[in-house]
Amino acid sequence: MAAQEGNLDQLVRLNGARKNFFGRDLNNRTALHVAACHNHLEVCRYIVTQAQKAAVPIATAKDCFGNTALDDALRETHFEIQKFLKRAEEREIQDECFYKDSVKNNVKWWQAELLNPQSK
Repeated sequence: MAAQEGNLDQLVRLNGARKNFFGRDLNNRTALHVAACHNHLEVCRYIVTQAQKAAVPIATAKDCFGNTALDDALRETHFEIQKFLKRAEEREIQDECFYKDSVKNNVKWWQAELLNPQSK
């Protein structure tokens, strides 16, 4: 519900309370799918960053229809979310060992590359 409403504060509280932040609904959709569908870019950024820290490959997660969050953003024509999720998916696919390697070494890349792409 927080992802659908774009309620970043509630997501931060849920994550801080160690709730199952990366769970799935009945259609196997993640919070990232829902946030992307409803055009909540800041929520998408937060979810991807938290997933990266927890070593959860969320950008490439597919729902029961075979769609990723990027597919949902494409269908709904949310251009900024499309650009963000395309980079996130590419990163997950590019380095299959990304989540097996030291996550701490990669946090800075994610923050620089995904959260501030214009900083190059």
